Formats: sequence, structure tokens, C-alpha cells
Amino acid sequence: MSIGEFFSVKKAHLLLFWRQAKKYYPHNYRFAIADLLFAIFYFFLNPYRIGRKKGEVYGETPFESLHRIVGFCSVTEKDVWIDLGSGRGKGAFWIASFVGCRTIGIEKISSFSRLACLIKRLVSAPSLEFMCQDIMEADFSKATIVYFYSTCAEEIFLECLIEKMQTMLPETKVVTVSAPLPKNPFFKMIGAFPISCPWGTTDAYIHKRTR
Repeated sequence: MSIGEFFSVKKAHLLLFWRQAKKYYPHNYRFAIADLLFAIFYFFLNPYRIGRKKGEVYGETPFESLHRIVGFCSVTEKDVWIDLGSGRGKGAFWIASFVGCRTIGIEKISSFSRLACLIKRLVSAPSLEFMCQDIMEADFSKATIVYFYSTCAEEIFLECLIEKMQTMLPETKVVTVSAPLPKNPFFKMIGAFPISCPWGTTDAYIHKRTR
């Protein structure tokens, strides 16, 4: 990446941060404090570089896109939202703060999970939980909606994930980004719509457990 491209990316991230802060900070001070703590803690820690060192491709869903997904899926405070590969945990904090449902972030990179747990304790977020484990070790049985930022996931991984998610109850929803789940008899795609990501626009796909 050239110096010009580096500063262009930094500028885009700062503009996104500022736009989201203006939109959401005034409505939830705990969330504002948590998000500012993320900014402080990660000022000298690049999550994309951390992901690469662990052999993972890192990405985050903007809060505005989560807002759109929540509306489309009619998520309420009665739901249980599981975020697979929750990264730093910023999206999980947004869900817990603005939807109010039980929210569980699953992330296998321990440094992400440790910092997310620390911020959770500092701002007191009782409906929020972070677990440091591989996605394939997660318990999906209590979920009512599962979110997976699947942009770089290979089809064989998604097929294994479908096998794992067969413990979920009927009507449970699964949201994937950029590509739907491979065709299978357990989940039916019920909708798709565009969302914004830091790198551009893509589609979110909504699936429902059928049996």
C-alpha cells in the first residue's frame, strides 16, 4: 500500500467514525464511552494487522449497517444475538446498547476478546458477553439470530457451519454478508438487501431455520 493509499484509508475510517459518533453517541452515553475506549485502546494497535498475524482476514460492520439489519430482521430485546467472529466487539456493543437483547460475541483472537471484556466491565454491560473460542466450538442452541461477517469465508467452511447450526431452533435467523449460505435443507433464504462496509457496498442475506 502506497503512502497516499494509506492516508486515504485513514481518512475514510475517521470520516466513518465521526459520522457514526454524531448519529449514535447522543442517544446512549454508555455506548459512547465504550466506543471511545475502543478508539483509545486501539490507537496504536491496528486490528487488521493483528488479524493478519493470526492468519485471519479482519473486517468490521458499520453501526449504520447493523441498524439496517436489525430493522429488517425485527430484532427486539427478547432476542439472543450471537456475533460469530466478533473481532474487537464494537458491533456487539452496538447491538447490546441499542437493541438491548442478550448479545454474545464469539472471537478466537484472544487479544480482541480480552480488551472487549475489559471495556464491558468498565461500562457495565450486563446483557453482553464475550467468549474466546473458535466458531465451530460455539453453542448455537439458545440463539434466535446469528450474525456472520462471511465476506472471505470459503464455501466448505459455510457448509461445516450449517452442520454445526443444526442444533438451532426452528425460526432462528442467520445473517451472512456478501454471500448466502450454500443451498441446504435446513435454512431458507428469506431476503437480501444492500449494506455499506468500510470497503464498499455489498449485500446482507437473511436465512431462517426451517426444520
